[in-house]
Amino acid sequence: LPLLLFASSSSSSDYASSLGIADGLSVPRSSGAMGSGGRPAAPAAPAKTFRGGAAKATASASKDASSGKSSLSASAFNLIKACVGSGVLALPAGVAAIGDSRACLGPATAIIVGLGAISAYSFLLLGRVNDAGETESASLGDMWTKEVGASSSWLVTLSCLLTPLGAALAYSIMLGDMLSSLAQAAGVKGVLAGRRAGILAISSLVLYPLCNLKSLAALAPVSMVAVLGVIATALFMYLRMAGGAYAAGGAFFDTVAPHLRASFDVIGNKAYSPSILVLGGMAATAYLVHFSAMDFHNNLEDNNVKRFGTLVGVSFGVTAIINVMFMMF
Repeated sequence: LPLLLFASSSSSSDYASSLGIADGLSVPRSSGAMGSGGRPAAPAAPAKTFRGGAAKATASASKDASSGKSSLSASAFNLIKACVGSGVLALPAGVAAIGDSRACLGPATAIIVGLGAISAYSFLLLGRVNDAGETESASLGDMWTKEVGASSSWLVTLSCLLTPLGAALAYSIMLGDMLSSLAQAAGVKGVLAGRRAGILAISSLVLYPLCNLKSLAALAPVSMVAVLGVIATALFMYLRMAGGAYAAGGAFFDTVAPHLRASFDVIGNKAYSPSILVLGGMAATAYLVHFSAMDFHNNLEDNNVKRFGTLVGVSFGVTAIINVMFMMF
């Protein structure tokens, strides 16, 4: 939070000014043509070029730095998929917690879109601070060390560890159940049909190699397929809803447990009660990807503030639309 407050109170140009530079221009260490006694001054030290502003790098250096980096479209798919996970399927339950009236959809949409806008702005601020610095930060903990101090950076590092760790454990549970069910359906028996075997296999053969990637560019094709799969799931949910498959008398109504069946206009609208905190908690984690902000900024080709802002706006905007679709369907 202090880092975000610092970023919001100091734009990139303000931060550059505090370092004695303006819009990324090189500043000689010695000024003035003559030294004392009318003798020529000593040659100025080589100009020091900072990353902030338009003069981030020369054309050749920019070309070399862009190798192995992600394009804007590839980064957008990666960022959308980083935001949208299986938790999006729980958003309808969040709406159900505040009522079963159509009037609940208005406040629920406002919460989803509002928290999405706040999350996008804070994500953009992290990129702006990273762009204004003399060197790129490898992580939030690294940035905190540079801007605030090393004594408290462990708090940021710990937070960035615990959040993905919790997500990884949740996904391991889901992957274990899914792989175990698929193995049993395929006729596999014994140890190989258990959850532990599935989790061990997917962790060692798939997840560990992915964690060792040096660039996010390689994930773009997988992220593209995954995002399209999420959108297809939302459309499929809409078709089921429009066809009344799970409504009373529908084709799948009897397959739903009684306590899980949807109700309409029975509870009413409780959007302005403490129950709204249930949906608020879900919405707050629906955009929780800020611990990867440095990776997305550093791996973006020509990662100036404008291009990074375009990436953030498109990615968080599409994420908000997907969240609203799942919430309504």
